[in-house]
Amino acid sequence: MTAFYLDLESGNDANDGTTFANRWKTLTSGATAARIAPGDTIRVMASPDETLVGDATWTLNSKTVTLAGAVTANISTCESGWTGSVNVTASLDSAKYKEGSNSVKLVIAAGFTTGLVAYFATGTLDLSGYQQVSFLINNTVAIAASTLSLRLCSDTAGVTTVHTIAIPAIPHANSQPWTPVVVDLGSNMNSAIQSVALYADLDPGTQTIQLDNIIACKASSSADALTHASLIGKVWNRVWVASTTYAANTIRKPTQANRNGFRYKVTAGGGGASGSSEPTWPLEIGLTVADGALTWTCEDLEDTWYALKSINGTTLSLDNDTITIGSGGRGYAGPTETVATYKRECLKQTIVSTATTSTVNVVQDSGTDGSPITYSGGWDRTNMSTLTGETWLTGQNGYGCAVSLASKNFVSIKNINAVKMTSGLISSGSTIYVDHCHFNNCSTGVDLTASGGFAYLTGVICNQISNSNGAINARTGNVIRGFCVTTNSCTSIGFTSGYGACVINNMRVKNNASNSISAGGALYTAGRPVFRNLIESSNGGTATSFGSMSFDNLLTDNPTAFATQASAGLESYIYSTNHNQTANNHVIVADAGVIVSATDQRHTASGISWKFQPTATTRNSAYPMRMPVAKIACAANVAVTVKIWTRRDSTNIKGQLSVAGGQLAGVLETTVACTPSINTWTESSALTFTPTVAGVVEIAFDVWDGVGTTAAFWIDDVSIA
Repeated sequence: MTAFYLDLESGNDANDGTTFANRWKTLTSGATAARIAPGDTIRVMASPDETLVGDATWTLNSKTVTLAGAVTANISTCESGWTGSVNVTASLDSAKYKEGSNSVKLVIAAGFTTGLVAYFATGTLDLSGYQQVSFLINNTVAIAASTLSLRLCSDTAGVTTVHTIAIPAIPHANSQPWTPVVVDLGSNMNSAIQSVALYADLDPGTQTIQLDNIIACKASSSADALTHASLIGKVWNRVWVASTTYAANTIRKPTQANRNGFRYKVTAGGGGASGSSEPTWPLEIGLTVADGALTWTCEDLEDTWYALKSINGTTLSLDNDTITIGSGGRGYAGPTETVATYKRECLKQTIVSTATTSTVNVVQDSGTDGSPITYSGGWDRTNMSTLTGETWLTGQNGYGCAVSLASKNFVSIKNINAVKMTSGLISSGSTIYVDHCHFNNCSTGVDLTASGGFAYLTGVICNQISNSNGAINARTGNVIRGFCVTTNSCTSIGFTSGYGACVINNMRVKNNASNSISAGGALYTAGRPVFRNLIESSNGGTATSFGSMSFDNLLTDNPTAFATQASAGLESYIYSTNHNQTANNHVIVADAGVIVSATDQRHTASGISWKFQPTATTRNSAYPMRMPVAKIACAANVAVTVKIWTRRDSTNIKGQLSVAGGQLAGVLETTVACTPSINTWTESSALTFTPTVAGVVEIAFDVWDGVGTTAAFWIDDVSIA
């Protein structure tokens, strides 16, 4: 079992990869099947560590984050028209843009050759505090290297060049994505810029170029050097540090060596210091651990980083994918607060033009059962001896794949994260382990539909995803131990598992365009998924159809977003205990109805009642909502009497005590109608039966409303004699 070294920035595939000095550059040509074997670990160098930008205000469900102070300067927001040269048509495009409500569209005709394409008079700009230029470009024909450049000029007509920003080679993709360009000039810029211009240094041919959100950025060495390629995140993304004072409600995640996909909040001892050694973090939402003077509570899955759509002064717009226009996307899914905000930079991958062609990182070999091949990101940038950071890759224009497992089995992917790609991870193999990986600002996060067998996902987060296939496409037998789907604009699905049962623990589903979990009934017909600790809120779409299943700790702002369906005459229910993580708060969801534990109306002053709320007229006397209310140990030939207290707010809604016949010999189908006066607690008549053998009999209560769909029926205090 050998450790190999992979540096995606400055490695060399001609090396043997066995030492840091001889590190490889790619998974595909460096870590070849001839060089690696089952049980080997390929260490992948971390991307640069996060740095502090400053305080910023994050607002629940907002598409923008507001900095306390601007760290960039606008060169052109591209909201005003540019002046085109001969054979160039310059206009504003309100249908395709990233910032404001327009981009600049420059149509270059065949008669144009080289020189000034178009310019914009900026007014006098002092850019002496900035060293980088960042902008967004969209092209209809591939741009070859050295063909186009952006110029900053000291006159108002784009003639007298002061700074030249070479535009790199950018392929053309059918969806015409926006590509962020960042050019570091290496020294401070001029203090009296008067215009910005696009130049053709070589003949670009017939081409349409669109530009948007051209900004000046600080030196790359500055902590707050924010560009279009940067990711932003909150202080919550930071890791725990030993012997450090933490205030109450501070949130941190474990160190990389102990990373488990969760985040933890200081719930006791705030203002005290953490211990000298890292605690053993609990792996269950709500559990606590002592740490020096502090107590941490496992609060949720860890936070993630957001890709940027645009930067305009103090306003940072959150992206969804590279073709999303300025008004699109879903925004931010966490609490509203003003907190320290950080940025991090990604390792830039080769820009490709399609989802599959020239995919950058293709795994070359399989492991074996018990000896997987492991690709482990986050190794330090000095000599890759310690696991301290994170590896973030960017496809830049929304194409390519961070990791492609083409028919490879027994492979483990750890701490490798991706933004602006077609897919974060694609697998057509079997027994795949994916640990602590974040796939953001992509078309699809995790695609396992071609996988031949089990996939185990732990601490996987998909954010800012846009494809209709969903944040994750899963297949038979996947075990998901910590999965987060947030702020995605998938047109129909947020999560799908169309081929079999999944075990899904610790899942967060927030602020998605579609309903939180959907599979068109496939989950019901193919197997019963098991959910534990599901957090669901602020999702759009229609109700989800499922068969019977149980939820433990379902945290949701809309329990009726989960609906059940009947099959082969069998009714289905979803059970949520400790709903919204509140003790004794329970929800039972059925198709066309919901039953909740209630304190708004109780027969006695303590405890709860159960409140039935049919939501459609399909709940009639032939198809009532049914809830078991007692299981009675019966003696042979001894009569049993059952009564219950009931209340209703409309005469349209009906209820009855019932016992199903055939449970024991002598027990026949028996019902007792319960018709309390409006808003009055009334004890029912007695339901009686006499079994002729000893055993257990279940008593149920049935509710229906075949007339209206807004009435409620309460039950409380069963008595048995």
